[in-house]
Amino acid sequence: RLGQGGGLGDMIVRACEGAVVSVREVLGFVRLQRLENCRVYLGPVAGPCYVESCTGCTIMLRCHQMRIHNTHDCVFHMGV
Repeated sequence: RLGQGGGLGDMIVRACEGAVVSVREVLGFVRLQRLENCRVYLGPVAGPCYVESCTGCTIMLRCHQMRIHNTHDCVFHMGV
């Protein structure tokens, strides 16, 4: 779910394997759930980013708040 033209939309990505997700738009909220061996590249996130039950992923983003639960073997590249 992304915003309509002005950015600050919310994004939820669930149950992906081997995917590449790239969003350059400013987001308000991000939730990544059950990702396996994915690459995620996000523009700035104004609010929180939740990463839940992910394995073997590379995640690059800038966010206001980061929450990571039940996630293993992932690499995070973060800006604050």
